Amino acid sequence: MTAVTAPRLTAFETAAPAAVERRKFRPVTFLAGLGIAITVFETYVIVKWLTGPNFERTPVGPSEVPYYMKFGLTALTVIGFVLWAYCIWHFLIRPWRREGHITLDGYFAIAFVLIYWMDPYGDAIVPQFTYNAWLQNHGSWLADTPGVIMPNAERIPEPYLLTGPLYLWCIFGVVVIANKLMKRAQDRWPKLGNFGLISLTIGAFIVWDLFWELTFIRIGYWTYPTTPSWLTVFGDHWYRIHLSEPIFWGTTWALFACLRYFKNDKGQTLCERGIDQVQASPRTKGFLRFFALYGTLCTIFFFGYVLGTNAIAIHGDAWPKDTLERSYFTNYVCGPDTEYACPGQGTPIPRDKSAHLDPEGQLVEGEVGLDPPAAFGSPNP
Repeated sequence: MTAVTAPRLTAFETAAPAAVERRKFRPVTFLAGLGIAITVFETYVIVKWLTGPNFERTPVGPSEVPYYMKFGLTALTVIGFVLWAYCIWHFLIRPWRREGHITLDGYFAIAFVLIYWMDPYGDAIVPQFTYNAWLQNHGSWLADTPGVIMPNAERIPEPYLLTGPLYLWCIFGVVVIANKLMKRAQDRWPKLGNFGLISLTIGAFIVWDLFWELTFIRIGYWTYPTTPSWLTVFGDHWYRIHLSEPIFWGTTWALFACLRYFKNDKGQTLCERGIDQVQASPRTKGFLRFFALYGTLCTIFFFGYVLGTNAIAIHGDAWPKDTLERSYFTNYVCGPDTEYACPGQGTPIPRDKSAHLDPEGQLVEGEVGLDPPAAFGSPNP
């Protein structure tokens, strides 16, 4: 019987390589990194504001605030505190105690508390809107944010006792209600499809935001002084509004609602996709899910609202006289008792320390650095 020997492999012959598993893109890890970066930047800005010279109240000024404004804003603040506490209990604490971990709505609740920091950035270039300085405030963190060019930005009053809680009880609260209505619409019109449902939601939020804006404006909560004449209603009054505002904010608000509504069969939102493939402890996965959600919400806010409103505001016309006569709305950002003319056609958009026009239309020289000879050496004679 002849023995059969296996052929010897040469140096150039190797066994078939084991299959290499390609790393799949996991949206949750990328978005979590974005959320962490945003949180670090946010912390830097807020800490700089709290510990710096800009943490000062914006004064009301000589104008008398009407009684109906004081009553309405005080009532809204009290109601807001009560509803904020209820939302914290209902969406965060109670489900956490029941489930033993923070639920998705708990993450949403925390995110909408934190996302308030983006509120003033519609004024990054010019004062597109101003709050009523009668409300409790310590100015704002605008001037402490890199990239903001508006002079006197620290004087835009952020009413943190009213607007801060509002981001949870009103903005997120309406998102929850809208999701219930979206479910009913989908059940009633099954042929609507996702695109149709999203379009219907955006349209409904635009209409709702217009009503919401007009209601809050008329009780003296805020005003929109820097608007183009086109698409502006009530143009000669302090309570005017540009119709791009409900379009931008209504769309942003609707996208918040869509993010919460559309989930896969595991109950995961779009920004949580890939979390099951992450090799980590449940606690680490929880952190990733939260920061992915927060990063997504901030991105929607920035691209859906901040960019659009600033683009519209730079084309604004002159402030109405009705607004300029109310110091609690001018906030000493521009106009009387300041060195800056308020924005309008024919008025250059100033930067901090740049040459600019004063309220009388006279040129004010800006603060400059060293002259070229002193900075770079004297030229040759």
